[in-house]
Amino acid sequence: MKRIGILTFSNTVNFGASLQACALRKTVMSLGCDCEVLNYSNKELDDRELGTRFSFNPSDAIRFILRRGFERQRLKAFAHFAKCNLSLTDKLDRQALIDRAKSLDCVFIGSDQVFNPRVNGHDPVFLGEGIAEVTKVASYAASLGDATVESIETCDGGAASRLMGFTGLSVREPSSMEVLGDMGLKSVFMPDPTLLLTGDDWSEFASDDELGAMPQSYVLLYTLNSEQKLVDRAKGIADELGVPVVCIHYNTKKFPGMINLRGIGPAAFLKLLSGATFVCTDSFHGACFSMNFNKPFIVKTSDSAVQSNVRITDLLARYEIEDCLYRDEVVTSTVDFGHANQTLSHDREAARAFIAHCIGL
Repeated sequence: MKRIGILTFSNTVNFGASLQACALRKTVMSLGCDCEVLNYSNKELDDRELGTRFSFNPSDAIRFILRRGFERQRLKAFAHFAKCNLSLTDKLDRQALIDRAKSLDCVFIGSDQVFNPRVNGHDPVFLGEGIAEVTKVASYAASLGDATVESIETCDGGAASRLMGFTGLSVREPSSMEVLGDMGLKSVFMPDPTLLLTGDDWSEFASDDELGAMPQSYVLLYTLNSEQKLVDRAKGIADELGVPVVCIHYNTKKFPGMINLRGIGPAAFLKLLSGATFVCTDSFHGACFSMNFNKPFIVKTSDSAVQSNVRITDLLARYEIEDCLYRDEVVTSTVDFGHANQTLSHDREAARAFIAHCIGL
């Protein structure tokens, strides 16, 4: 049995990061391989993802203190999900990671913005440094985000030649393909790992253990930016449907008139999405899971995070559900997921073939 490793942002309390690692691992295992998630990180990543760096700026310090209660709950919930579903290794430093890679038949780097120096902690390990010298390496649906050729080469002067030696080089956005092309590298598109599993597959990971009593029908508002337009839209749709709003967010203050959930983990997140009547979100992965569960939804792009907007609009265009993009008028009609489901099925088969090829099956 081949032994495979996944290198991604594993030390995190981010739904997308945790669930994409889970999905890629499950897909690799379905091909008859053993698979583990390599628990490697760096200080810059930990400070950002886990909030381990305390700020003495008064407003930041107050926010840190106010969030401590539900952040502890989130950390506990994510740790439990990882223990049950990710097969995380012990914490690895750079040398321990390389030593671990020597015992593996292949390491997949991705998904997420692992190729973006600004996001990966300016760490060339996420571009294969040290690992590619000891085992086969491939990228799965990696993202460069807003990285440029210059920023990548500044972080890692040997990136281009090393990436050229990968057994497979795949990214999840056309913009990433263009940047790699400017480096003389040919890459292929692969869907975000969370789309490798069906809604039924994801239901096996869902749990309401953290939720308590919940309404039978509800509009789910999952927001990262808390833009008032999206909040108001969720309220309007809920009023139209005659159901309450359940809101997943990380603000210090609760949204009035809603069921506020801030300390939940991936299993509860999946349960809420699978049970929603309608979903309002500004999250890329919120849109991915809404589509996967065939839930009518709207997704709002950000007024400032242009790169996030691109991946959202690319997603909607590929699966021909552009009507799910937030617009001024209120739309609560059902979405036709027929084409999306067909394209998803095709993409899953292509992804499995790509993964098998990289492993050497």
